[in-house]
Amino acid sequence: MMKKIKAIGLSGAGVCLLLAGCNPKDAALGGARKAPACTQAASPWKVLPIYGGGYVQNVVIAPSDPDVWYCYVDVGGPYRSDDRGMSWRPLHQNYLPSQTARSAACARSLSVDPRDADSFVLVSGNQYDRPAGAFVSRDGGRTFRQTLFGRFYGNGPWRPAGLCLARNPSNPDELIAGEDMDGLFLSEDNGETWRLTGPKGHWFTDIKYDRAAPGRVYACAPAPLKRVMNSASRRRAFRLDRGRKTGFYASADGGRTWTRLSDDAPAELVQIEGNGDLVGVFSDYREIRISHDGGRTWSDFHQGLPKKAD
Repeated sequence: MMKKIKAIGLSGAGVCLLLAGCNPKDAALGGARKAPACTQAASPWKVLPIYGGGYVQNVVIAPSDPDVWYCYVDVGGPYRSDDRGMSWRPLHQNYLPSQTARSAACARSLSVDPRDADSFVLVSGNQYDRPAGAFVSRDGGRTFRQTLFGRFYGNGPWRPAGLCLARNPSNPDELIAGEDMDGLFLSEDNGETWRLTGPKGHWFTDIKYDRAAPGRVYACAPAPLKRVMNSASRRRAFRLDRGRKTGFYASADGGRTWTRLSDDAPAELVQIEGNGDLVGVFSDYREIRISHDGGRTWSDFHQGLPKKAD
């Protein structure tokens, strides 16, 4: 008879389940990367390789089925809920063996096919291990296939920024992914294949399709972060940002060609419904600016907000 779960323990490297009827004093709380090879008789703990848990980056509701939600974690991979977020199950354990490196578990962006709640594209990676890339699943996360090898930093200093993966609202088979240093990539077959279309040498933090102009897309490559949480993070951010170019780019043909609009770029971009104006967050999230001409020029837009911190 299957034992009931008695407790769930969180550690810096994994999630452990304690089965009812077992002695917790005999348990060895192992990390995800070095899970103890033990039987139920030897230990009551079963290690789930969640690689630390981390911050929930986003929640994505499947357009074709509002009961199906996905979320992704900066060091814990994607999760799925079939009851509108009341319960969740991890999907990272379904990566292929070659994809179970820490970099593949650091999810950066996820896009669900609006026609099929079980079909989605995920980009992931981190700055410590070899690059991961883009993964597709057509069965709700039961299986994954890697379709692009590239650098997407799900656990990098820009992880609170926008989405480096965007889907064309007019053609759901088209997606654009922005890598670190390697450029902007376009897929015209729902993430199965990719081709380089945008400039290299940038760290793209946000990609947005223009709601008012079909086929127009924006890509943000902001200046390096000046404020980072601690000294170790500052050193890592400096190494990552060193040599990166900055700029705000636009495409009028769905991401096939790109034009540089300005040297300065927001880290994250939103568009005002109705008039199509763009609002961006600049300068380490300390400035909000607005553009009335599609991102060519920007002006201050902080009126009514608290005074900016020093």
